[in-house]
Amino acid sequence: MGLDIVAYRGLKKVEAEENIQVSHDQFGYSSDLEKGWYDCEDSFHFRAGSYSGYNTWRDVLCQAIHGINAFEFWKTSENFIGHPFYELINFSDCEGQIGPKISEKLYQDFTNPENEKKFLDYCKENLETEMLEDFYQANWEDFKKAFEVARHDGLVQWC
Repeated sequence: MGLDIVAYRGLKKVEAEENIQVSHDQFGYSSDLEKGWYDCEDSFHFRAGSYSGYNTWRDVLCQAIHGINAFEFWKTSENFIGHPFYELINFSDCEGQIGPKISEKLYQDFTNPENEKKFLDYCKENLETEMLEDFYQANWEDFKKAFEVARHDGLVQWC
């Protein structure tokens, strides 16, 4: 099993129980969308690795950007509100949804050249194999694309 990420663009609310269900979780990152059923204009899907692989990737992201591991981040997460990737690090590792407002913020985090440089430099200096480095960089690009898609009246869904 692995973690699938699906990003939707141009959500339109429908009455019938159809494709995409928006439901709010404890994080509230999709609360800018009304609960219910939606169709979409377009979507993008990728596999973010195994659940443990995704957790490791997220930990590397946290270390690269904030200089601490994800566990330390979570213990003091209130100190990081508004900082780069807060909503991605302080989020479920297996299910959940992020709406267009937070997707826009995360897209800006991913497209910030300083953040990308920190992440890529960290990967080059700390990962043992080129294959792992390539996977982490591919996840970076896939998440950037997912948030680019979802910032246009959309949603990113972990499933």
